[in-house]
Amino acid sequence: MRLTHTLSGALLAFGLAFAASPVIHAAPTQAADLAAFRSFTLNESFLDKWKAAQADTAKDPCNLGIVDLLSGDDEDENGPPLDQLVASFEAKPGVQDMLERNGLSARDYLLGSFTMLAAAVQEMARQHPEMIEQGYIEASPAGTVSEANMAFYRQHQADILQLTQKLSQQAGDKLLNCAG
Repeated sequence: MRLTHTLSGALLAFGLAFAASPVIHAAPTQAADLAAFRSFTLNESFLDKWKAAQADTAKDPCNLGIVDLLSGDDEDENGPPLDQLVASFEAKPGVQDMLERNGLSARDYLLGSFTMLAAAVQEMARQHPEMIEQGYIEASPAGTVSEANMAFYRQHQADILQLTQKLSQQAGDKLLNCAG
């Protein structure tokens, strides 16, 4: 199905495996993290850096991806705090070099990735409400993604989806082999 292919391709490039979780949670739920998430602003400079980082990630998704950060067994149903995710991401082999090469901090990379993922999921839910009803995605609380970020995402959606599909093909089965 094209819809599933598009969504799974998009999630792969955002550093998530569609199969990693039956329900997609696209935004942090802890108050301080949610405030940081809502105040992050997508722009052309970030998008260019993010695209380059995604190309690096597709080459080595097990070490440079964020799947393991989001699919762990955390006792808190809200997931780990953003600062913990940042520290865990920075500690992964090759991540510091990838971030430096692309002019990003781990915090901005994660916040931007989460923002674009949340925008993609929010747009998917708007276009395909049956995905919420069927339990594939969870509706984000109103205002999770700012109107400015949603507008930016919609303006660049075709380009982002094209990139994510290309990178999902490039990464192939590498991501599925990361779980160990």
